[in-house]
Formats: sequence, structure tokens, C-alpha cells
Amino acid sequence: MFNLFALTDDPANRRMRFALSGPVQSELTTLLQQQEAEFINNGQAEIPFDGKYKPDPGEVLVIGDFDDIDGMSDAVLNPLSLPEVDPTPEAFGTIKALFSGYTDHQGNTVVLIQHFDKRRVISTNGLSIFHSSNVYKKIEGVGLTLDSRLTAVLCGGILKFHSFHVLRQI
Repeated sequence: MFNLFALTDDPANRRMRFALSGPVQSELTTLLQQQEAEFINNGQAEIPFDGKYKPDPGEVLVIGDFDDIDGMSDAVLNPLSLPEVDPTPEAFGTIKALFSGYTDHQGNTVVLIQHFDKRRVISTNGLSIFHSSNVYKKIEGVGLTLDSRLTAVLCGGILKFHSFHVLRQI
């Protein structure tokens, strides 16, 4: 089962871990596996990144020997070594990306990365409601919404992505 991590712009807490319930962790795993399959299917042809080429459908940009300076791979391997994300709007406001991952059959750590837009934060400012059991209910705490697709995949020192514009925001 996958863990969920935040990459933040806070130098003291660059990587943080979300504490997830078992059912949420299971759903997260399924969702990210589907997103990874879509990412792979939409990027069969690998194009070395040079900063000039915009990939066509079916192509993915690739940076070899990518330096994982933020230690996302280490986070995936040692999730309990990271502090938990503080469930406050201020803490959620520092998030630049969400990531997760696993170790593949060849022993490589695969990191699945999503750009995080601050508009995906569900806060207690105002009134946030959701529909459940034929009625709308108030959201009692801070939350977030995951994106519907991956921004990048890092595996074995190779970073693959479709949009440099979105990736550089991370």
C-alpha cells in the first residue's frame, strides 16, 4: 500500500507524511496505480529533455541521471522517518507537490509526483460541504483534493514528465 507525502516550500520540513486510514490508503494506492498506467500509456516514446521541445501525444520528456535533491525516493523507502503534515490551512499552504511510490520488481524506487495547486486545499474558512447519503454535510477539518493525473514519474534516476511548465512549479 502506498503512503502519501507532501513536498513543501518550508526548508525545515521539506518532506512530510500524511497519516492515512487503512481504507483511504487502499483507495489512494488504487488511484495512483491507475494514474501511473495512464501516464505510461500516454508516454510510449521517450524524448530527451532539452528545454525546447514540447511533446506530442504519446511522447514523454526524459531527464536521465536526475538528482533527487529533495529525497523523495528516501521518503518512499522510510516513510516513518518523516514528520506528519500538520492539519492546518497554514501547513497545507506550503505544499508544492504530493508524491507517493513503491519499490518495483527490479529493486528501483518509483516515485509518483503530482503538482499541487493551493486551490485544492479544503479549509474550514467559510463553509465547506460535501454530499453523502442524500444530504450535504459540513466538512469539519482541513483537507485536500488529489489531482486526476500525475505530473512526473521518477524511477532509477530517470525523471519522466509531459509538461516542463508544470514540473518547474514543483
